[in-house]
Order: sequence, then structure tokens, then C-alpha cells
Amino acid sequence: AVARQIAARNGWKEADLVSVIRQLKQQTIAPDAVLGVYTGRLKELEAIIRREKIVTLPERAASIRVATEAESAATPASFMSPPQLIGNTGQYGEFVLVQSNPFNPVSQADLEAQVAALVADGEIAAPEALAAATFAPVTAKSPEMADFAGYAINGVDAQFLATQKLELANIADGYDDPAGVWAAIQSDPTLVVVDNFVIDRSGDPTYQPDEDTFAIRSISAGSVGFAPVDIEIMDASGEAHTFTVIGVLGSAPSFFGALMNSEAAAGLGYDQPNRFFIRVADGEDVRQTANVIEGALSSSGVQTTLMKAQLEQSRDTIRSVFYLIQGFIGLGLLVGVAALGVIMIRSVVERRQQIGVLRAIGFQRSMVQGVFLFEGFFIAGLGTFIGYVLALTFAYNLYLQVAADQGLAFLPPWAGLAAIAVIILAASLVTSWLPARATAKVTIAEALRYE
Repeated sequence: AVARQIAARNGWKEADLVSVIRQLKQQTIAPDAVLGVYTGRLKELEAIIRREKIVTLPERAASIRVATEAESAATPASFMSPPQLIGNTGQYGEFVLVQSNPFNPVSQADLEAQVAALVADGEIAAPEALAAATFAPVTAKSPEMADFAGYAINGVDAQFLATQKLELANIADGYDDPAGVWAAIQSDPTLVVVDNFVIDRSGDPTYQPDEDTFAIRSISAGSVGFAPVDIEIMDASGEAHTFTVIGVLGSAPSFFGALMNSEAAAGLGYDQPNRFFIRVADGEDVRQTANVIEGALSSSGVQTTLMKAQLEQSRDTIRSVFYLIQGFIGLGLLVGVAALGVIMIRSVVERRQQIGVLRAIGFQRSMVQGVFLFEGFFIAGLGTFIGYVLALTFAYNLYLQVAADQGLAFLPPWAGLAAIAVIILAASLVTSWLPARATAKVTIAEALRYE
């Protein structure tokens, strides 16, 4: 909504978020005018805050200055310099504006040299691979779309394509296996692989198509193979280029967009790598390696991210929902076990005469008690079995609709299910044992008089 308002106010034809951001980036501020712009904007904000009585502001003007070259090199982002705490004679904190960092961006050669130096010093082990990629927001259009919509590209180098382990959920007709697809991507700059979020996933109950986003409806998530699809991607100058989609990535949230080789990305005007991937040798501490590299390049503002940790973080929200559901299910199981105990108590009271007959014909107290224990155990076991069958059937059908097309395996938590079953059966034995124990105390004469 904000992007459309900005586009309407400036008279821009394209109103999607990526296009608006691209237009805004072209409206640069001269270095000597940055301080004046910040000061003016801050005064406007202060006037709104005072008028709306949001908070109380000091009467003095805020202290803002432009960072020196040394400060820009040490801290690549704007920051606040706090006042001294000891011996302060009235000094205030000041906001420092960093306009540029002379060491950014880090080139692939610089990174390789730094990693080689760290390896030589023994601070990290030699990595198995170091690859570069160029990520850039673009606009793209599929044959089914009337207008261009926001998307992204990932231009990867030959080292990435030679060492990557990404899985393909689907490949185009004419390619025998994923290896052939990756070889074609490396040799032909007109071929791309897209992520699985842009294809048709009508069978997925969580899928909500948006007409304003880039999508390829002719490729279905549940299909095996597809006819190669031509899409158009707009370059940095606004010219459209045609690419052919020959594959669909599996589950790879870090690679949203059209994945192409670096030559294709350069043809679109994006030839500066801004992402680097390092594969650490097996057995090495990945976190420690990342911290060492980040520390060595801290003056350039380099930030490292563990892809596995990033994936785990993206799953935390889903796990939280599952844990909540499991809590409710566990509460239901407790109620069910308690209900079984109540039923067994009523069974002892209502079947007192039958208990007397069993005792009269020769059943020992332990035998009568065993009958009630077996009955409670059988009811709990049968209920657990039926519940597991229904739950696994539902889970498998959900897997077929949501995850099977992504190449994921159906792996129920068998150990957890077995543990839950043991706990349920043990609890049912406890709740059945108390009423069964009461049956052993019933005398034959008293039981036969009961009506």
C-alpha cells in the first residue's frame, strides 16, 4: 500500500515494491546536503511528536554530524555516540551519519585472500569450497501474466554450480537428471531454475495465490516433468530479457528467485557479487569458523550467517504451533485415561453380582483382579491403536498434498509415538488397578446379595 502511494505521488507507472525501491535509489542526496536533509526531517518529526503529544522532547536541538572516513571504515552503519559517564560536564550524545564505507563491498578476491591468510595462520581449517553469488531484486513476467511483478535473481559462479548440493523438485522435459540441468545452467546464460514458491501449488491447502506476485501457473507442484517455460526478466536499465525455466528447486528458502549463472546476471546489469558461500570441511566447528571470518572482516561490515541455523530459525514458529497442539493432545490423553478409571470404578460397582458368581465358581481374587486389569488394558490399547491409525492416515494424506512434491520423505517420529503409547498403557494399568484391587476385597456372600 505504501509503495503504491509513493508511485502515485511521483507519477511512476510501476507501483510494485521492487520498482518503487529502484526508483527511490536513483534519487540520491549529495554528500554535502545529507546533514541538512537529516536535520530538516528530524525537525518535522519533532513537530509531529509535540503536536500529537506522543512524548516529551528536550528543548535543545539534536546533535547530528557526518562520520569521518575512519569512523566509516570502523562502523559501516550510522550509529549513536553516547556521552561519557564519568566526568561529564554537560556533554550530550550525538548521532553520527555514515555515508559510505571505503572498504565495502568486499570483493571475492579480498575474501579469498583473507580466508587463505586465516588458514595459513591456523585460525581456521581450509574450506572445501568458496563460491560467490549476486542477489538482486528484479521484476519478471511469465506467459500467464499481463504485467511485470516483483521477483529476484541469484547469479552464481562456476564454483557454486560445481559444488552445490541443492535438490530439484522437478526438471523440464528433455533433461534426464538434475546433473544435466545444472550442467546446462552453467553453460547457457539463457537458462534458469526457479524456486518452488512461484509454481502452481493448488493441491496445497496452505497455498494462497496472489495475482500481484510473479508466478508460473503452467508448472504444477504435483506433476512429474514439465515443458520448458520462457519468462521475461527486466534488467537494471528497464530492458526485458527472455530466459527459459528448466528446473524447480526443492526446499531452499535461502535461494528465493531465479537461479542463473553469473554471466546471465551480468547481462542484466548485476555483476558485483554480494553473497559468498563457504563450505566448511566435515568435523569442523562451523560457528567458530564463521566468527573468525566475521571478526577478520569486521571493518568492512561483513556479516556471516549459518544456513542451517537460518533454516532452523525459520522453523521455530512452526515448531511452536506444533508444541502447542501436542500440549492440547496430551491434556486430552490425560482426560481420557482419567475417564477410563471412572468407567472401571463404575464397572466394579455395577458388576458386583457377576464378581460374586465368578468367586463362587472358583475364581481366585487375583484372577478376578486380572480380568479387570486386562479389560482396562484392552480398552486403552484398542483406543491407542485406532487413534494412531487415523492420525497416521491423516498425516500421510497431508504429506502427499504439501511435502511429497518437494522431495521430502515421510518420516513419522516412531520413537516418540512408541513412548507415548507406553505411557498411555502404563497410565491405563494404574487407573485400572485401583478398581480391580477393590474387586479383590468383595466377599462372595455380599456380592451375591447385591442387586
